[in-house]
Amino acid sequence: MKIKARPICAVMLAAAMLLCCFPLMAFNAGAANVVDSGECGDGFGLNSSWILYDDGHLVIKGSGNIESFDLPWSPYKNKIKSVTIEKGITRISWYAFSGCSSLESVIIQDGFISITNQMFYGCSSLKSIKIPDSVTFIGNNAFYNCSSLKSVSIPKSTKNIEIDAFSGCSSLEEINVDNGNLYFASVEGVLFNKSLTSLILCPEGKKGVYTIPAGVTSIGNWAFNDCASLTSVTLPDSMTKIDDYAFWCFSGLTNIEMPNSVTSIGNNAFYCCTGLTSITIPESVISIDSATFITCTNMTYITIPSSVSSIGHHAFGKIYYYVDGGAGEVGFVDNFKIYCYKDTAGHQYALDNGFDFELLDGEIVPETITSAEHKTENGFISGIAAGVTLEGLLGGINEKPYVKVFVKDGQEVTDKNALMCTGMTVKLMDGDKATDEAVIAVKGDITDTGEIDASDARAILRHVAKLDELNGAYYEAADLKGDGDVDAANARMILRYVAKLETSL
Repeated sequence: MKIKARPICAVMLAAAMLLCCFPLMAFNAGAANVVDSGECGDGFGLNSSWILYDDGHLVIKGSGNIESFDLPWSPYKNKIKSVTIEKGITRISWYAFSGCSSLESVIIQDGFISITNQMFYGCSSLKSIKIPDSVTFIGNNAFYNCSSLKSVSIPKSTKNIEIDAFSGCSSLEEINVDNGNLYFASVEGVLFNKSLTSLILCPEGKKGVYTIPAGVTSIGNWAFNDCASLTSVTLPDSMTKIDDYAFWCFSGLTNIEMPNSVTSIGNNAFYCCTGLTSITIPESVISIDSATFITCTNMTYITIPSSVSSIGHHAFGKIYYYVDGGAGEVGFVDNFKIYCYKDTAGHQYALDNGFDFELLDGEIVPETITSAEHKTENGFISGIAAGVTLEGLLGGINEKPYVKVFVKDGQEVTDKNALMCTGMTVKLMDGDKATDEAVIAVKGDITDTGEIDASDARAILRHVAKLDELNGAYYEAADLKGDGDVDAANARMILRYVAKLETSL
């Protein structure tokens, strides 16, 4: 029996050995192959090496700095999909991965100190990067046009972030800072200095409306650069200074209210904010720098208080054009008007530049809303035809520089082409307080859409049948005969208008 058992044991042992080998063979079969590799260094010696695999993974390892403007993996920029910088490497020179358009993820292990200028410039597919606690510096345009990057975490060790480090990161929604960082902080994904007195950078992908926290006193250079998805920014009463280029090319900005604490507005602070239609400078401002509102092409008027003593060249009402050869020319915004006080800096600017202007006198804010085109009484602005826009409505209001229009939920209407609807409120503003207000009643617009259709006639008929009740501005809009009585005849007038049997109401 013992003699017969030996061959069986041998066979079983051989089988077990084969089975053990299969996983290893399978692993080797699926392993990435090396595309290229080599050595690199700091200019004084070869202290590091790199390996690029055919799955697009680049591994860099060694010790110390890698300094070269002709890095050896540069010919493979379009093939690099992921990068691992292993522990021991402390720095890689400028443009290290510039133009690696397929690069999606980066892992940098501890010990790395500096993300250099333009290091990830144009890495438009980059979605994630792990920045280790050892990084102290993030350089100029380090992540320029990394348009797929949605969030980034700043470690506690970082001391210096260049102001345009994340320029062109159009999808970036949040910048998070380690609580242990002694130099920076973040609130709701926005980057501040540690003491939360200066807003350094709002990520370009942040959406909707944004309120700057109380206690912030300044907005830094380029802080809201190209924030196309934000529509409104509210400044706290603590704000005193808006730095140069603060809202540069902020095309989504349609409304900004400056508190009566801001004293200076910097050079090019609102350059090319094409969504702005008007702005009122608070009485606290004493200086407006050069080109502050240049190329705000839809801003048709500005109100300047007597407190402003200095206004720089091309501060507002001008457009900067680029022409052949890169030179620039300055033109004028159509129909631009300045509201100002006699013998002030605003008045002189209007005279020097040939702008239409209107001198303000007496009380800064009138007491009541009046209109040359529409009836204003009993708390309503009525007699407004369907299809009138914000621009059209304000054009007829005598107190235009002080008037704002709000929808029912309190949001300001800033689009000059927005249709006026029944139920909107016109407010006469003294700073952030309303001194008078009137509700809009658009003739025949019972359903507050700004347009007239059969649903408006139906709303009147439901009122007549006592199924619903029209009140306030809606009753005013339904009284098309002007006799104070809303009946079926008013509904009939709307239906004839909708059927194009009548040209007006």
